[in-house]
Amino acid sequence: TVPAPASYRDWAWHDIIVPLPPTVAPTAKLCTPTLRPRDGKVRLDLPFDTTVEAAPLAGHTRAIGADWGYNTLLTAVVAEPGPDGTVVCSGRALRFDAAGVSRKLDRLRAHRETLKTKITHLERLAAGRHSGLDPASTAKLDLLREEHQRVCARIRNL
Repeated sequence: TVPAPASYRDWAWHDIIVPLPPTVAPTAKLCTPTLRPRDGKVRLDLPFDTTVEAAPLAGHTRAIGADWGYNTLLTAVVAEPGPDGTVVCSGRALRFDAAGVSRKLDRLRAHRETLKTKITHLERLAAGRHSGLDPASTAKLDLLREEHQRVCARIRNL
C-alpha cells in the first residue's frame, strides 16, 4: 500500500485472476508466480510443473542426455544400449555455442546506442531552436528513428 513497505501493515492481499493459455495442461501444478512491472503494465511469470510419461524401454536404439549450464549453454551426449544391457556412449560431448549470436547481439546493441546518441543530439538541437530543425535535419532525424526501430526489432528477433 506504500512505495517502500516497512511492516506487515503496509501490505494488502489481492486476488488476481489470470486465464491460463491453452498450452498449460489442466493437470499442471502451478508454482509461485513472479510479478514484474514494466512499461506501465504488470507482467506475470507463472512457472508450472507437468508430469511427463516415461519413454518405453523397448524399441529405442539411441538416447540423448542434455544439461543446461551457466558457462556452456547446452551440453549433450548421445548414448546407445550396449551388448550386455549397459548404456554406452562415445564420450564426445555435444555443445551449443552461442558465441556467434552473442557477438552479433553486441554489434547490434552498439549500433543501437550510436543511433540513439545521434537521435538525442538532433532532438536537443531542435529543442534549442525556436524554429526547429531545417528540413534536411528533420529528414535525417526521421531516418535515424526508423533505423533505430529496425535495429531494436532485429535485437528482439535475435
